[in-house]
Amino acid sequence: MVMLCNLQLTKDGLGLCQENITLEASTNIDMIYPDQAKTYKINGKDVKGWFSVDFTMAQLSANVTVKQSISNRPKLFDNKFPILTVDDIFRAQIQSYWLNVQQKYGSILEDLATVKTFASGIAVPKNYIWPVNKDNYLESSTTLVLDAHKLGLEVHATGFANDLATVYNYTYDPISEYLQFINNPQFSVDGVVSDFPPQHHQLLVPSGAACFAHFSNLNFTKAGRPLIISHNGASGVYSNSTDLAYQQALNDGADIIDCSAQMTKDGTAFCMGSADLTTDTTATTTFSARSATIPEIQPNAGIFSFDLTWSEIQTLKPQLGSPFANGDKYPRNPAYKNTGKFVTLAEFLEFAKAKAASGVLINIENAAYLASKKGLDIVGDAPAKSVDEIKKFANAVNVPRQSIVPVHQGLAKAATQVVAELQKANLTVYVSVMRNEFFSLAFDFLSDPTLEIATFAPFNVSGIITEYPATANRFFRNLCSDLNYNVEFALLPIQLPYLTQFLPDGTQPPVAAPSPALDVEDVVDPPLPAVAKVASSSPGPSTKPKSPSIAACFAHFSNLNFTKAGRPLIISHNGASGVYSNSTDLAYQQALNVGADIIDCSVQMTKDGTAFSQLGSPFANGDKYPRNPVYKNTAILPPSEMFTLITNLCLQNAAYLASKNGLDIVGNLCSDLNYNVEFALLPIQLRYLTQFLPDGTQPPVVAPSPSLDVKDAVDPPLPAVAKVASSSPGPSTNPKSPSIAGLRRSLLATWLLGSICMGY
Repeated sequence: MVMLCNLQLTKDGLGLCQENITLEASTNIDMIYPDQAKTYKINGKDVKGWFSVDFTMAQLSANVTVKQSISNRPKLFDNKFPILTVDDIFRAQIQSYWLNVQQKYGSILEDLATVKTFASGIAVPKNYIWPVNKDNYLESSTTLVLDAHKLGLEVHATGFANDLATVYNYTYDPISEYLQFINNPQFSVDGVVSDFPPQHHQLLVPSGAACFAHFSNLNFTKAGRPLIISHNGASGVYSNSTDLAYQQALNDGADIIDCSAQMTKDGTAFCMGSADLTTDTTATTTFSARSATIPEIQPNAGIFSFDLTWSEIQTLKPQLGSPFANGDKYPRNPAYKNTGKFVTLAEFLEFAKAKAASGVLINIENAAYLASKKGLDIVGDAPAKSVDEIKKFANAVNVPRQSIVPVHQGLAKAATQVVAELQKANLTVYVSVMRNEFFSLAFDFLSDPTLEIATFAPFNVSGIITEYPATANRFFRNLCSDLNYNVEFALLPIQLPYLTQFLPDGTQPPVAAPSPALDVEDVVDPPLPAVAKVASSSPGPSTKPKSPSIAACFAHFSNLNFTKAGRPLIISHNGASGVYSNSTDLAYQQALNVGADIIDCSVQMTKDGTAFSQLGSPFANGDKYPRNPVYKNTAILPPSEMFTLITNLCLQNAAYLASKNGLDIVGNLCSDLNYNVEFALLPIQLRYLTQFLPDGTQPPVVAPSPSLDVKDAVDPPLPAVAKVASSSPGPSTNPKSPSIAGLRRSLLATWLLGSICMGY
């Protein structure tokens, strides 16, 4: 690595390394000496500012401090360090130094042969090698490098900075730009001058570029590498969720392509990053009158897909937008802003199949709103099952990247343990959303998205969700991604926290507050509402149900030995308590006689510690509508026989009995959470008679049920059995905070077991 110094001289002849001839952009000199600006004619133009030649080194070193000259770089180090002389800088352990005495290039480059007589190489602006047109796209390369190499001159390209994103061909990926200069079929420069030096001092180009150039074969496959998953296709290159975005994602190495399914007014499912069409399409110019504010979807007004038909949406053009507020300043691939075609969900699936994608990811959005307010069923024939049936904890978690590496004022903090904790609970972890734009990265990653990916790689996540699959693919399909290989210039992950260690005392970022505990509503969605009937100008097919024919069917197929794989278990409630007194021997025998798979017992305790079954009526009007009164007073099942017969126990009031009365009700299988309890009775979603009610007499929409909280599903640990005769207080009954693994296991086991106790 070479240290380049743009030389400026002080009034007393000492040298400074400052990029610009005036000092106010990179120091606070204008604040220290506000009245000492001067004007000089430079290259035929009047330039006003604070020049080093007007100040002695003593004046500058006594009061002037340096600051970041580029506005989008971190300000945390501004005015913390003094201005340095050339001698101060040259004391650093650097391989070599270059002094740049600024002058115009044109006349020098006209005669490279003359340059060869006094120099071994040239340093030229990168645009002299790869010109850029007025729209900031690359033109054809010049012959400058080839001409210089023929004469034996080295060529070093200047003007590189990872956060100077001016050429759209590179899709905000600085390594792509470096590779354009050092690993193209025509030529390679001998080095680059960059604001972001390499990790390895012996290199003249950034480490990632050197490694990728040396190992350019992308066929390397590492066992266990994370899946590369698109985010609305390659939405950093083409308009999101269009055919071009999906094709580009596969071209760039995505393993899985994704579709966020939206719905049109006439019931067509199609792929789009948001139901609001204002950002990603040209809907504003055509359908501004359809703008609406829907708090259930988003706080601000929008033009929503479910208010337009598919034919109307097809009249629009895609619009390549940016997820960032400064998207106008840093647009994505503007030459292709309105290219591509919207695709339906069916077309997306056909495309994935035809292109042999490794997998697809379907994201269903706003299903509850569409069903209840628009009468649109985005989930097809899948019934809206209850929380404890299909909305169990998933076996995979999508974690935002800042939950893994928190960022404060642009600086990365120490990594959290969230990935390790989730993986410890046998959960698959994905990280999202990775983007190339330098302003979306912590400054520690040196404005290089590949360096961010390299830092996340050791977490061993199972997948990376990205809008730029090419960046992730280049890293993971290259030897440079595997630190176990003896790669000389490997791209090393950043050791976090990195930049904060250089901050002066007292300016360190504050310790972050603990993340809120994972709650059930963070993981489990409420049941979907029934699909509402919405008035339509053209009547659809009749939804009137056919006449029930259950009795006829049973009469025809009277053999009850038919067994369907996966049929629900039949579980008694206090035995066949509709026929015999509940929890009696006759009730249990009857339950088995009529086909119950599981019989149950709600266990209570007597004063002397004997468990028994409890009689009772489930209805207030039980006297008016008795059940089988002839057998009203049959005997209670003895405890010993009960425990022989019952296989599934619902334990009631166990904590109270243990702590207050000294009775132990759980000295059996129920004390072991590893006991395999996997029984649930499927509820039926009924919406039959309401469809025959006249308009205006439909029942009101039911308020959402309260979210299932941890305390509703996970009981605190049972207290030790108290010694009732003793006056000494028992042990504390304060519950422990549920762990992630305990939350999964206890919610599934306790909630399913408890559902029998609660009458589900």
